[in-house]
Amino acid sequence: MASIVSRRAICLPTGARPFVPRPVILLDANVLIPFDPRDTLLKAAEHNLCRAVCSEMILAEVRRNYPKVRKAGDATEKTRQADALVNALRDSFRSAYAMIARYERHIPRMRNDEKDRHVTAAAWEAGRGTIIVTYNTKDFRAEHLAPFHLSATRPDPFLMRLFRADPDECAAIVREQARERRRPPMSAGEILDGLATDAPAYAKAVREHMRLLFVPLSEGEVARLRTIPRAEHEHIDDLVVRAAQAWMANPPSPTDIPARRPKDATVGVTVEIPDFIAAAVRRVSGEQRLPLALADAVRRWLSPSPLS
Repeated sequence: MASIVSRRAICLPTGARPFVPRPVILLDANVLIPFDPRDTLLKAAEHNLCRAVCSEMILAEVRRNYPKVRKAGDATEKTRQADALVNALRDSFRSAYAMIARYERHIPRMRNDEKDRHVTAAAWEAGRGTIIVTYNTKDFRAEHLAPFHLSATRPDPFLMRLFRADPDECAAIVREQARERRRPPMSAGEILDGLATDAPAYAKAVREHMRLLFVPLSEGEVARLRTIPRAEHEHIDDLVVRAAQAWMANPPSPTDIPARRPKDATVGVTVEIPDFIAAAVRRVSGEQRLPLALADAVRRWLSPSPLS
């Protein structure tokens, strides 16, 4: 039997991937409250990178704690927002993910911190190998979870696990988040900027995979960029191509290339470089020189003459 399984595993069609079971994650309340990690983890589940589950007791904890962490609005408004969030999460988990039920009977058997035993019980009901994704890992110690074949981790390490398994899909998730963000509109780079607070390693890895580079600009250039319709932003691709071609024909001397981003460069834009441009520039002289071509392209794009 072992030899048959081995042959089947080896004789996969060209380009096919072997089946890898999706990890099951139980999202703790402290992960569901902040927008960026919640949205990213749920998007990962939508893209079949993992299976996300939750419970009513966790959602009740979200409702209690959400008004405490929200700074804007009065108490009534915060309560309204908490109710809206919990209702939306409940609908999402019931339709696209999973709400765990009948886990309360396991609570007395759990060994971790008493106030968090309902989380461990729900994870155990979800199945062996379930991963509790939480910022509060100190209350989910390994010796308390191991007897139930569970584990706990923070969002950043878990997202890095997903990235190592499928970096292209993780990049696709960021692009989808950027397309869906409307108030305010955000680029893929801005999505990762927001996520960097909660998942710095993941944000950095995806940024490098997508070849997102920060282009320092002046306050005036950024203000002008904000006034240009979003539909016209695609024109930057053509400018980057022409700037890269011109730059490769007459590259700057090494002394003209800054070693790192200036400390006073507090504003700018993040541009995603098409793969063929990045590959062409790397072949000529190395990726570290590419930001100069991008900066020139962006500045020409923002200059008054082409738009007047």
